[in-house]
Amino acid sequence: MPRIFPEYKRSTVYALIGAVFHFVVVVLPFSFFEMYSALSGKGYGGKLIEIYFYFVFLIVYFPFQILNSIFSISEILIQIGIPGLRSQYIFLAIAGTLFYTLSGWLIGYLTEKYS
Repeated sequence: MPRIFPEYKRSTVYALIGAVFHFVVVVLPFSFFEMYSALSGKGYGGKLIEIYFYFVFLIVYFPFQILNSIFSISEILIQIGIPGLRSQYIFLAIAGTLFYTLSGWLIGYLTEKYS
């Protein structure tokens, strides 16, 4: 019986999982919250949204918090010309997706190599 899907390496699959995870958990909800805030003029109201922000910044962006404490990324972004909260959000969305993609690739590569 022929295979329908080609066989992929674990590193490719894990990289895709990391990218999709970051996009679905962080980028899409924050984009919708930002759009709701801009259209309604109410800002980020509601307890659920506040809990979600804490979840994302304390758990999902924990590696970024460590890097920010070491390298002071927010000051570097302002110095290279990315001022403002929206510009920093866009930068962190792109950088976070790349970070989780590379992390997934590395985990898949190491799993494939040592298993």
